Amino acid sequence: MERSHLLSINVSEIMGVRKVLVVEKDITLQNFWISVFEEFPLSFEIDWASSVEEFETAIRRAKAQGGIYDFIICDIFLSGKRTGIDLWREYRESSEYFVLTSSISPRKYDEMLARDAGLRPMLLAQPLDPRVCAETIDYLLHYSRKNRDERIQA
Repeated sequence: MERSHLLSINVSEIMGVRKVLVVEKDITLQNFWISVFEEFPLSFEIDWASSVEEFETAIRRAKAQGGIYDFIICDIFLSGKRTGIDLWREYRESSEYFVLTSSISPRKYDEMLARDAGLRPMLLAQPLDPRVCAETIDYLLHYSRKNRDERIQA
């Protein structure tokens, strides 16, 4: 059964809506991610993909609407042959920030990314800690705002 999951969180209308795509086969984590994003004084629209096919549909829909995701948060190990790393390699331009999640060791993570010439998406270690997830997102939001402000001033 194919289904699409779209959750809208309107925390605040002050700074516009940030688009997030969470790619995770365990749909019980929806409430976890909602609670993480509710910590911010921003509005987030969260799309949920529980398979590679749903991920690709969400990417096509975002591109058709003329946009990209602010964040893609993707488990490394998905159902099927492709991994979150495969999706990052193919679709990293579809998001300002692509964050992977996994319980693998740092050494295994480095081995999986050895052919990527030093490029590394951020990795959130599982089991996920809501505080660490929120701090990571806060850091990326701050970095994004800082870079945007610098481009505007230039």
